[in-house]
Amino acid sequence: MAAVMSAGTLNRNRQRLMGPAEPRALRMQYICFLEKDGPIREVWLLECARPVEGRECGHRYIIYRSQFRQRKCPNCQAGRPGIKIYGS
Repeated sequence: MAAVMSAGTLNRNRQRLMGPAEPRALRMQYICFLEKDGPIREVWLLECARPVEGRECGHRYIIYRSQFRQRKCPNCQAGRPGIKIYGS
């Protein structure tokens, strides 16, 4: 049986699922997803909980939820960048 992934879950690289990404911030991305990738996939906000210099890295980025298990932080673990947030 697969483990349940919900807000607060950490992966093996100490990346924490924060919850679904804010739809308003991604509204233009949704148009691109529909044209490029077919149906919209669930996108979630991640936060890095990896200790760096005595505190958590704290870097936040957006991913497809299906990528959660293998993701590494783009800030402190040389992971792939997250999905571009509209307006940032």
